[in-house]
Amino acid sequence: MENVGQEKFGVVVLDGVKDAEEVLRWCDLALVTGTTVVNGTLEVILEVAGAKAVFYGISIAGVAQMLGLERFCPRST
Repeated sequence: MENVGQEKFGVVVLDGVKDAEEVLRWCDLALVTGTTVVNGTLEVILEVAGAKAVFYGISIAGVAQMLGLERFCPRST
């Protein structure tokens, strides 16, 4: 949280929970991990980002499979 609001390498770091809806409206693609299940942002992502969300990594594998979400994980089948 200490980096939120700070500029790092020319990019301002946003709060992924507080700013999720705003960011999802302007982003071209959202790469989403399983953390979203825990921090309560998965619903917002599904509602706002829709088809421009790709669920990434093993931590989202089970939820993505159950919900039929597009998932990318180069280390699994």
